[in-house]
Amino acid sequence: MPGERILIVDDEPSLRRALRATLTALGFETTEAATGEQALALHGSGRFDFVLLDVNMPGIGGIETCRELRRREHNLQILILSVRDRKEDKAIAFQAGADAYFTKPFSISDLLARLRAPIA
Repeated sequence: MPGERILIVDDEPSLRRALRATLTALGFETTEAATGEQALALHGSGRFDFVLLDVNMPGIGGIETCRELRRREHNLQILILSVRDRKEDKAIAFQAGADAYFTKPFSISDLLARLRAPIA
């Protein structure tokens, strides 16, 4: 919902910029991180409603970042954004604590629908 805080974690600056521009225009507050390490540090210094998390990143990858975020906060909504589309990759992400998995390129309307969906 607009006003909610989203942490965008991806090592690709152009994707971060595009997501920031779209989500900010829709009323979301966004913060960006280029690595898992940055994401974990930012999570420790602020409250987020959602994390949009890439899997393939240098340093701490997305799956390990997801595990650590889930360990820290059970109610945080973690949405994986990845070029990996194998069933095994999705299963690993869900086992690590992901709430949703979007394969790049993904539909922004599908992502927005998930962000706006009521959380059970």
